[in-house]
Amino acid sequence: MLTADSKARRLVLVLAVTAFLLLGTTPAIKPNAANAEPITVRYAYWVNNQSDIAYMNQVFKEFNRTHQDIQVVPEQFLGDYTKLTTQLATNTAPDAVEMAIEYMPGFARAGGLVPLDSLVGRQPGLNDAFFPALVKGWSYGGKQYGVPLNCQPLVMYYNQDIFDDAGVSYPTSEWDWDSFLASARKLTNPSKKRWATTVMNWDGYWSSFVYANGGQVLSSDGKQSRMNMPETKQALQFLVDLIFRYKVSPTMAEWATMGGWNKPFIDGHVAVDIEGRWLVPQARTDFKFAWDVALLPKRVTRGFPLYSLGVVITRSSKHLDAIWQVVNYVASSKVQEGLARTGTMVAARKNLAASDFFLKTMPPRNNVAFLEMLQWAVPLPPADWAKVANVQNPELQKIFAGEVGVDEGTETIVQKVNALLTKG
Repeated sequence: MLTADSKARRLVLVLAVTAFLLLGTTPAIKPNAANAEPITVRYAYWVNNQSDIAYMNQVFKEFNRTHQDIQVVPEQFLGDYTKLTTQLATNTAPDAVEMAIEYMPGFARAGGLVPLDSLVGRQPGLNDAFFPALVKGWSYGGKQYGVPLNCQPLVMYYNQDIFDDAGVSYPTSEWDWDSFLASARKLTNPSKKRWATTVMNWDGYWSSFVYANGGQVLSSDGKQSRMNMPETKQALQFLVDLIFRYKVSPTMAEWATMGGWNKPFIDGHVAVDIEGRWLVPQARTDFKFAWDVALLPKRVTRGFPLYSLGVVITRSSKHLDAIWQVVNYVASSKVQEGLARTGTMVAARKNLAASDFFLKTMPPRNNVAFLEMLQWAVPLPPADWAKVANVQNPELQKIFAGEVGVDEGTETIVQKVNALLTKG
């Protein structure tokens, strides 16, 4: 049975495909007589639901129809970076791959990706179409390795009904940690099984507080842990205090009994949650309360780990000119608008992010908060973040569960993560 969310997504994608076909209806381009055999390239795309898959397959079908000298073989890619590493080692990787931004530096440093500067240089103004934070984020060592497609700025979702019931004013752009805490204490009501927030062992949540306090997770070169920096430890202690001192967050055990992750917020037990744009479609169809979004609370600054999807060209490609045409096509406004209209991401192109369909489709009323947060995006240093998380997260779990103190826990993290990073 289709949920309300899946019905809505299907309708959006049907409309998007229709619009795409209407915009893209052009006469088929005949192959060059001097090169009658078309060049075949492989493009690995990252979408994981049937509606988006159908849309992307239609995109590539239309490209093949209108570019008969180049034929694209699409492949689905869902972040299997171990497989991609093997493919690069055997020179069998797809020509282009859509990947998460945090993995780009590692593959670039290993020589697995093609610098795009010369290709980008052929199209003056191309990078001007994207948010500067994304162009910067998709660069490494002074070279650009990826074309940004979309991003996920983190914002503060809040339950307006809980705020109204507690008589607390809604969050504003002036909210800092002090005002956040003051409001949190008023929002929390144990008799109603209601808390202000849920401290989670998810890097998007806790590291946003670290960055806001001027701390770091890893050094900028990705070679050393910075979890024992005073600023980092102060942020983690603030989160621990939210649980055990101020009791405005459920304990880890209480959080788990309520379903974990963001379910306590979705079910109306928590007033504030930190999430990306991915929550919007579900919120619009399933939330049983009034809601909106706001900027993350500030300390010495604001910050959040930059989550972005972009496309890279691998060193396995033998047809740079051909695959560059495909990359440009996929990254175009016409194609990306169809995906952006689903509401699950913020388009990398400024014109799409600033369009009426993004800013004026409500809720949330404060859609512009997603765009404003981009100025505080923190690109992740080059590292194997999956391995770092495997070492780091169990120790963070102990800290947030109150099993070890922040000083002891972070020292253990530094020792284990540094040992991992030294191995390469």
